[in-house]
Amino acid sequence: MEKKKATNKGGQSHRQNHSITDQLINTNATTQKLFVLACLRERPHSSNELHMRGIYDPRARIFSLRQEGYDISTTWRYEIDVAGIERKIGVYSLLSEVK
Repeated sequence: MEKKKATNKGGQSHRQNHSITDQLINTNATTQKLFVLACLRERPHSSNELHMRGIYDPRARIFSLRQEGYDISTTWRYEIDVAGIERKIGVYSLLSEVK
């Protein structure tokens, strides 16, 4: 089954009614950092959520963003992972942008 596509004014094709953070399209570190940043701008995300969206090691991307000056906090909660095991998971929140 083929997905319906829409064309925006710039002529670029995109999926209808979806956010920029729905799908990671590239696995290089820079793209992943930008993707994580976009996710955190929308709302806090757990490492589990980021992993399920295609970020293999969210901790590395969060570390890099912090090194660049983004203020990102980590809190903890328990979540069920893909194997059905309850684990203590980091939840990342963007507190402020780079000044």
